[in-house]
Amino acid sequence: MRYRVTSLRHSAIKPPSYQFTHKSSPSPQFSDTISPLPKFPQLTTSAMTESKLHLIDVRTPAEFSTGFLYDAINLEYQLIDQLPYVLSERGIQVLKSDPITLYCRSGRRSGIALQTLKRLGYENVRDIGGFEAAKAILIREEALKGEEAEKGVVAEGKVDKEQDENAKQARQKSLGKLLDGLRELK
Repeated sequence: MRYRVTSLRHSAIKPPSYQFTHKSSPSPQFSDTISPLPKFPQLTTSAMTESKLHLIDVRTPAEFSTGFLYDAINLEYQLIDQLPYVLSERGIQVLKSDPITLYCRSGRRSGIALQTLKRLGYENVRDIGGFEAAKAILIREEALKGEEAEKGVVAEGKVDKEQDENAKQARQKSLGKLLDGLRELK
């Protein structure tokens, strides 16, 4: 059996919905609308949803439509202060103590969104940087959670501070090199 998934619509607030059609079905009327599939189906989101982790992609809707991680919610960084309203429209309640993870294309906009959320009183917010770095971090965390689950260890909401610090230092080093290069151009 083969299935085809096609995007029907996309907006900044609601995730794209998909049409699910069975290819070998003799009747073209067989289709229903289902919730969006994660972009990385080999990874599960059960650990993320159990701990009420909110994964927020702060890129533009156009960038988001090219691909996103897990079941990320798209909310541009300029609108991040509207997070509770956007999530409540989806039936999700966000508390100031809930873990919130942010990412964008390069890490700049997610850093701005992080500062905004901290100013608003959110306690457990982290920026995992650009898209590729965020993907690597989430895959690594999923693997670690799988290993811990095999050992019978529960690690809900656990954030590796050392990894976050290493990623921050790498971004700062890259930014320093970029600024040095720009100074040399003057």
